[in-house]
Amino acid sequence: MKKKHGFILEDEVINIIPEIYSHQKKAFVNDIRNHHNPVKNESNFDPKAKPIYGINIRLNEYQINLIRKVCESEERSQQQVIKKILIPALEKKIEEI
Repeated sequence: MKKKHGFILEDEVINIIPEIYSHQKKAFVNDIRNHHNPVKNESNFDPKAKPIYGINIRLNEYQINLIRKVCESEERSQQQVIKKILIPALEKKIEEI
């Protein structure tokens, strides 16, 4: 017997490799593909739902300075200003598509 991470395992148990059938492999691969490319119905999205996603965006000094100026004039955070400007612009762009 070997002790691993506080558990005692039989030698035979350690060396067992489960057999994987082709249909199991295909199901696994399909699940991965569906997980990364989920089909979501846009009509189910709530525009007022709590934000749970974040993105990183690289800006130069000029661009960040523009955001800061707007933030100071409106006394709002950078996130609030960006969302206030970006979301309506994206909604307009979607209507054009």
